[in-house]
Parts: sequence; C-alpha cells; structure tokens
Amino acid sequence: LDGREAVVAHQPTRLTELIAESMLNDAPGSELAVFNSGTIRIDDTLPPGAITEYDIIRVIPFGDAVFSVEITGALLARVLDRGQANAGTGGYLQTARITRDVQTGVWQVSGSPLAPEQTYRAAINEFLLTGREQGLGFLHREAEGLRVVQKHSDIRKALIAQLTKTFRSN
Repeated sequence: LDGREAVVAHQPTRLTELIAESMLNDAPGSELAVFNSGTIRIDDTLPPGAITEYDIIRVIPFGDAVFSVEITGALLARVLDRGQANAGTGGYLQTARITRDVQTGVWQVSGSPLAPEQTYRAAINEFLLTGREQGLGFLHREAEGLRVVQKHSDIRKALIAQLTKTFRSN
C-alpha cells in the first residue's frame, strides 16, 4: 500500500482508495468521498502482510473526523479543480466515485457528469471543512453551497473497519 508523499500528492494509490472507501462506509448514503492527501503522513509503503493499528497511526497520525455534507455541484467542481491545482502538495485531493474525463475535463460522479445545480451527499474529512487547506479557504462549514449533515467516526477507525472488511472477504 503506497503512502509515499511523492506519489499520493499526485495520484491515487490503493492506500488512498482504501481510505476513501472507508469514508464512504463510515458515512452511509454518501455518493462520493474527498480528503486531502496531506492526511497521509507515512511517506513509505506498507508491505504485503498483516497491518497493525500502529501501521494505521503511522499512515494517519493526526485524528480527523469523517463528516457527511451536502454540497452543490458548483462548489464541488470548484473544490475538485483546486485539488487538481494542488498537485504536488498535501492539498491534492484524493477521492472515491469521482473521475475526470481526460478529453473534456468534465468531472463525473459515479460515471455521470457533475451537475452544478445538483446537491451531492459527500463524505469529507474534518480538516477540509476548516478552510485551512492550500487554496481551499472557500471550503468551510459556513460556505455557501455546503451543509454539514453529520459527524461520524475518526478516519483511522473507519480505515481499520474497511481493512478488516476488505481483507476478511479475500
């Protein structure tokens, strides 16, 4: 599981995918998940084999709650565009169920074009709701186009649950 900063600040890895999936499972009803790659601090890979709670703490040393939010497509597109612009930094955004059509540049949620007027249910980490991420000062709890719905568990607990679920079924 690749958590090297040089990689996760530019692209998804199986580790970032597991974290994003864990957020979706922790926030039922979410259509997508978003977190900043700076959440991952291990700057290393986890080799095949058993993963311990200590490994999870090395990957995500700073606790961060998972939140369900309702976010307009217009605000979500702005967030995603800024996340792309943050490539190479901890502000690069990792996602689940979000893709970008490479030819048109159109963001897609679960394979459908992102609609600016639509409201989406998203799982998002608490740090992103502070407005303190690079270039994302406009994303905060009182932002127009955003409504916080519910606070869920710590992202590390969500990841442990996801790993348990994923690797028990394999």
